[in-house]
Amino acid sequence: MRAARRDDGQRAFVGKELEHFEDVRRVMLVFLVAAAAGLAVIAVAVGLVRDRSVVRRGLIAGIRLTVAVFAAVGALMLVGFDAFFDGFHALFFEADTWQLPRLGTARSLYPDALWALMGGAIVALVLAQAAAIVIVLRRSGR
Repeated sequence: MRAARRDDGQRAFVGKELEHFEDVRRVMLVFLVAAAAGLAVIAVAVGLVRDRSVVRRGLIAGIRLTVAVFAAVGALMLVGFDAFFDGFHALFFEADTWQLPRLGTARSLYPDALWALMGGAIVALVLAQAAAIVIVLRRSGR
């Protein structure tokens, strides 16, 4: 991205955009490591726990928490996406480093409408995963 140029020869991304993309990479790495750690804990639990009902109860508790959190997130996005978007970024990024220039390349490639659609898609996919786990747990019996 640092080498990207516009047709007029100017740099495509300004310093603030590049800094934000680096911040996003770090936050995404944390999310991916946390997800991998969670899967590892589940795998170890399945392998070590003799009483499968303990694993089942743990998964169900996790599903309930996930559904509650993502339903709330989805509702917040529907009620006021801009407020949600600002709050989300304030939580994960320091100061105003995430507030990119309105006429910058990043905002033209990734407009606000894209993030509203992607946020909704992520909520829907997470809730679908939770529903799939519930279906598998019910079919596998007690």
